[in-house]
Amino acid sequence: MHIQSGNICSFWNDIWIGTISLARLFPSLYKLSRNKHATLKDMVKVTNNDSAWDFNFTRNLKEEEVIMVADLLGQINDPILTKVGDDYLSWNQGNAFSVKSCYDAIKVAGFIRFPHKSLWNPRIPQKVLFFTWNLCYNATPTLDSLHNSIVINGCIM
Repeated sequence: MHIQSGNICSFWNDIWIGTISLARLFPSLYKLSRNKHATLKDMVKVTNNDSAWDFNFTRNLKEEEVIMVADLLGQINDPILTKVGDDYLSWNQGNAFSVKSCYDAIKVAGFIRFPHKSLWNPRIPQKVLFFTWNLCYNATPTLDSLHNSIVINGCIM
């Protein structure tokens, strides 16, 4: 992730420094955060042309949490945000892009939830595979999802 103005990158959830998100690296601090989906720009407080991190925790910190914040500050350093340009992603997982390297990067980041290796098996009936796939992505028409849906001319939307 390349940071420009900090208006897109999530402070806690995106991998913008190091190889793991700050939410996973500091889970107890993440739980204490008031705004778990804050962008980098939201986490920086600017006063008199000087910028500092503003974590805005839900309560006062305990001694061990203060040590964690010091460790966090040691990793993220001072906030350096430009006033122009959106944050953007670029590929830096080696020299060349490949589908396998992209899949491995997504897998490490924890974005893959579908049990693909155990499901896409020729011995499992196709209707079972499709049903399980729907379950994984909350697309199965259960009573809860049907209750929250909209019916227009007899069609469930």
